[in-house]
Amino acid sequence: MLIPDLLAYWLTGAVGGEITNASTTGLLDAGTGTWSRDIAALVGLDPRLLPPLREPGTLAGRLLPHVAAFTGLPAATPVVAVASHDTASAVVAVPATEPRSAFISCGTWSLAGLELDAPVLTETSRAANFTNERGIDGTIRYLRNIMGMWLLEECRRGWAARGLPAELAPLLAEAARAEPFAALIDPDAPEFLAPDDMPAAIADHCVRTGQRPPSSRGA
Repeated sequence: MLIPDLLAYWLTGAVGGEITNASTTGLLDAGTGTWSRDIAALVGLDPRLLPPLREPGTLAGRLLPHVAAFTGLPAATPVVAVASHDTASAVVAVPATEPRSAFISCGTWSLAGLELDAPVLTETSRAANFTNERGIDGTIRYLRNIMGMWLLEECRRGWAARGLPAELAPLLAEAARAEPFAALIDPDAPEFLAPDDMPAAIADHCVRTGQRPPSSRGA
């Protein structure tokens, strides 16, 4: 079981797999939304170990007596499954009113995508690293991972290691004063995944691509 499902099991004693999180394992059939026995067999996993799937918003179970006693909650308090994958819950909160709206869930890595009624299972989609994950109310979170705040976080870490100020607010103010688009980089380039020194990696990339390296931290 995935961690949210394990927590639900400890609370209720009921075994289940919440579908939005289960869909990120790669073990679901994207078309049917059920566990794929073929994929499980390919990775050597006994399909009988896969828990029954549950939708967010459905009853996961009721509090076990000892849990109710420990927490002070009423006996048999209902425990409702949530969209336990964080992006699935985040997408629900997107204030989109148009059917053709896109979203970006931003963090260290960002997830850019759409909410669809059906999965996209083309070779072009697969080659572009898009995935069909489950959302609320049977929707498909059609998305791909892209670079988020990783470059900024690693730059701040590198500057702090050199004893330089790395507070976010002054850096953002300095960036606002910098010349826009003085250099362009591909944030998804392999050299930015795990460099020892991110500011140096960015400067080296600019030099290698015939661009002027940043003249300040804000640049």
